[in-house]
Amino acid sequence: MRKIPRVKLIRRDDWIVEFCRDKRVLHIGCTDYPITQSKIANGYLLHDKLNQVTQYLVGLDNDKEGIDTLSKAFQNSQFIVQNAEKLDECLEIRPDQDKFDVIVAADVIEHISNIGNFLKGLYSLLHGDNRVLITTPQAFAIKRFLPMIFWGYEYVHPDHIAYFSISTLSRLLSRYQLEIEEFYGFQWYNPTFKNRFANTLVAPALWLSGGRLCDELALVIKRQPQ
Repeated sequence: MRKIPRVKLIRRDDWIVEFCRDKRVLHIGCTDYPITQSKIANGYLLHDKLNQVTQYLVGLDNDKEGIDTLSKAFQNSQFIVQNAEKLDECLEIRPDQDKFDVIVAADVIEHISNIGNFLKGLYSLLHGDNRVLITTPQAFAIKRFLPMIFWGYEYVHPDHIAYFSISTLSRLLSRYQLEIEEFYGFQWYNPTFKNRFANTLVAPALWLSGGRLCDELALVIKRQPQ
């Protein structure tokens, strides 16, 4: 059993963008498949926001069609088509030369079949003072509980295969010599009435729980001390 402290709530993209400002960044899962084009058009694409503030930015994704779309939209940027489960096999990334300050994997880990290989790859890209930013849906989100309690429905995104908590993520990361340095929470926002209504409905429970029942977790991850 582990007591979870109050969780500070953030805005996902704002937090990531500020953390990456003026830094060298590797962005894993950069295409936001399958809505790449629409997010470019409406200004919601995270990679576009990072492109405006980073010193150096490389996008990596297994979605070739999405990478082709981004390559046309951001012609001066570098992109790599690569499976995130095989980061340590990526010839375009050389850990001894490509010293990224920040590695961003926003809402990626819940899609990955072999999470162990993914974390091994992240470890191989970490050195003394760089960090990984991971965001992922939280297992104990109040929006997950309510449909189950009242109607018996479990809502799961069709591409998601796992949901995590702070404790399970901590244990998982420790198996690959990684640890959480900081953690935050956030609510998922999109421009729909349904989303606004849901966030308003759960706001009292979110406040009473000290943020612990938030939609998603945001983590700053580093190598464990040797």
